[in-house]
Amino acid sequence: MEPACGAETDAGGLPLPEVTHQDPGDDSGECAMRAYARRACEPTGMGPEYGVPALVTIALRESACDHPRRRVNTTDSNAHGPVMADGHPRNCSRGATRCIPPAFAAYHQEGIATTPYDVVARMCATINHVRARYGVDRSGSGFAERVQQADPGRPPRGYRTGLPRPASLTTAPSPSSLAGHHQPPVGAPVGAIPVPPTR
Repeated sequence: MEPACGAETDAGGLPLPEVTHQDPGDDSGECAMRAYARRACEPTGMGPEYGVPALVTIALRESACDHPRRRVNTTDSNAHGPVMADGHPRNCSRGATRCIPPAFAAYHQEGIATTPYDVVARMCATINHVRARYGVDRSGSGFAERVQQADPGRPPRGYRTGLPRPASLTTAPSPSSLAGHHQPPVGAPVGAIPVPPTR
């Protein structure tokens, strides 16, 4: 599966039925998020000097640093679909940096855990997503500039309303490739990111 817009990522893609919904009970809190973010930078090749502060900022804003009561969002417009093993609808956004399972599957890092509740797996998918969608480079420089939700110096703002992609990285999807894809409203939470079209 190619990522949206053909940007370079390490995403292996994961068939949606292979996404699991077990919560491994990872630690929460800012210190734990820093350690998980550093671990997520390794397999994705992102520089920790950029990836760690950006990922921790996202986790703080999206899930209060993976607080147990904030690991799944059951109240937004994505909270629908069949009930999964965790007792929540399939499309609820989950994990420290929040994402719906179809997007987690699309940006999954090969060889990493298959549950979005695993903080390292979720952060790896976030890295792959921002590279594909926002043109964040391999090193991670520009992560906070391109994704306002990752910038501790600016107010929270979901991925969808972050900076537009540079023209050199933007391709216009065909109308048929967008058919049936939920387009969240402007300002929707990070987990509301639509799944990239498959080619």
